[in-house]
Amino acid sequence: MSPSEVDRTAGVPAANSDAGVSEIARFLAEQAPFDVLAPQELAEVVAQTELEFYRAGAVILSEDGGPVTFLRVILSGAVDISHNDQLLDLLGAGDMFGHSAMLAGLPPGFQARAAEDTLCYRVPVAVARPLLDRAASREVRVGVHEPAHQPVAELIRTQTVQCDPEQTIGDVARAMTEAQAGAAVVNLQDGTIAIVTDRDLRTYALAAGLDAGAPVRIAMRTDALTVTPDRLGGDVLFEMLERGVHHAPVVTESGRLIGVVEDVDLFAVQPRSWFGARRAIARASDADAL
Repeated sequence: MSPSEVDRTAGVPAANSDAGVSEIARFLAEQAPFDVLAPQELAEVVAQTELEFYRAGAVILSEDGGPVTFLRVILSGAVDISHNDQLLDLLGAGDMFGHSAMLAGLPPGFQARAAEDTLCYRVPVAVARPLLDRAASREVRVGVHEPAHQPVAELIRTQTVQCDPEQTIGDVARAMTEAQAGAAVVNLQDGTIAIVTDRDLRTYALAAGLDAGAPVRIAMRTDALTVTPDRLGGDVLFEMLERGVHHAPVVTESGRLIGVVEDVDLFAVQPRSWFGARRAIARASDADAL
């Protein structure tokens, strides 16, 4: 098993009887992309499907692990999807996860953790990849609401903070805080742009003992990854992971700045899961929490 897939139980064959086969087939046939399979194709998938059980709190996928080698479908329970300790989504029965990273042959880039005792069906990559390819050929748009399939211009969630190289670190940090942005675009005199992130300010300014009145050019980076508005979130996320960056200015071919997309924008599933909303409401202990 891949190091990213920290399994708390051994996968066991999900179908050990005719009744078990029938139940798995019925469940999967109601979920995309399995709902387009012919009965024989579905039977072949079911034969390779294993059942996993995770106690509440167990990590299913770790974001810094190895490539994902299984597609998972939640049978019961709930799974938290998070990145850098920030909750991105809560998945419930019938939801699928891990497939984008599995197809890309990459680590997931997020953590999947059992929010409560959870049962999952898992399908190995050798079976899942042809399945997803067949689904695509039949014009089934798997995950059309996921960031991987949307233009990055539609995924920007924070205000764009812009500054000049001579503005102070303190002023730029305050502007980023007010906009709840993790980065600011620095407009250079030659018409190009640089970028400064909250991590840059901590690493190259505060940790170095610089005063808040120092110019932001000390901490900015001129090698910013820029992307065009029409690029798909999945492609951009792949490039960000390869370069080890967390922010990318979105710039038109004519040079107009649209905004800054963050890796969190690309991991987060939009719209938010209604399952998660129901669970949060149910667990509210008082009116303030509600």
